[in-house]
Amino acid sequence: MTRLTQALAAIDAANAADPDRSEGEPAALLYSQRMSAELARLEEAPSEVLQIAARGQHIERWLLPRSEFPEGRAGYLAWRAEQARRHAARVAGIMADAGYGPAEQARAGVLLRKEGIKRIVAKTAAKMSPEARARALEEFAIPEPFAAAFRGRDQAAR
Repeated sequence: MTRLTQALAAIDAANAADPDRSEGEPAALLYSQRMSAELARLEEAPSEVLQIAARGQHIERWLLPRSEFPEGRAGYLAWRAEQARRHAARVAGIMADAGYGPAEQARAGVLLRKEGIKRIVAKTAAKMSPEARARALEEFAIPEPFAAAFRGRDQAAR
């Protein structure tokens, strides 16, 4: 078994414990498998770290219910930040067990915590043609803070 296979299997095993079976199988397991499939669709040869981060981005999410944080935007953002921190720590442990080094674990953590994501999205959008940005807005559910970068400078104020 390769270290990638070992890490992905460990993430799947963790997510298989999700008590939410509303879709017939553990919801977290189905979600993580969908994220891996979407990554494979979008990226021809993703790095091992990217594959692990995609698969582990919501690992054991049910263990920290949203209800444990205050209502409202501030509570939601605090919950989401704590989830990201927990996901990164859990995945780093899985990666260490599979033989990945500290640098690879740290890179996965950056991805899982979505550090610098707004800057990356803005840089990517700036490199795209107006037609490509329009297509991205049509085909993907891009959250509003990021969608403005795809609308371009002339439409960002609209």
